[in-house]
Amino acid sequence: MERKRQDIAIDKTRFIYRSMKKGIEDLEKKIINKANEEAELVVSRAKKARLRILKGAKEEAKEIEEEAKKKGEEFFEKEKRRIISEKRIDEKKEILSVRQKVLDQLALDMEQCLLEMLKREEMSEWIKSKCEEIIDKEREKMVLVTREKDKEIYEKIVKKIHNLMVGVEPIETGFLLRCEECEYDFRFNVISQNVIHRNRKIIVSMLGENSG
Repeated sequence: MERKRQDIAIDKTRFIYRSMKKGIEDLEKKIINKANEEAELVVSRAKKARLRILKGAKEEAKEIEEEAKKKGEEFFEKEKRRIISEKRIDEKKEILSVRQKVLDQLALDMEQCLLEMLKREEMSEWIKSKCEEIIDKEREKMVLVTREKDKEIYEKIVKKIHNLMVGVEPIETGFLLRCEECEYDFRFNVISQNVIHRNRKIIVSMLGENSG
């Protein structure tokens, strides 16, 4: 009987031990499962955070790239406008420079032409009429001033004009009509420039330009 009670006690002890062992094992499994779940959750959150960071970084990098591109395009357009503007200014300057050279050469050619006309006595009547007109207007004695080289030509033209004498000074081709209070300039370079100035628009249009 005593033996039987001992066996029953041992069986109970074994049952309790097995039950405790099973409880401990279940608790360990629960703890491990909970730890795994927490670990997976942490990993998942970390992955999501990483993705958010990467996405934000990409978006920020894209914005920076777009902003840089925009600024680059704005700079490019600004530079292009500046270069085009400078090119147009340079072209305009070149056109004006060429035009002025043509006008200057035209003035020199006209001056030379007037001198040749003077030598061929083709200007004699015009010079005589101008002198008479001015002397009549001023009503006083006057001097026709010219260079030494052309003195004889002018003396021949004005020899019959009253109150007019010929004088010599180192001036350009042509002549000056001078009295005490005034002077009339008929130098050929001045005449040429005046003719070109009065007909500038016509001359410029002949050069292929729209403005003078």
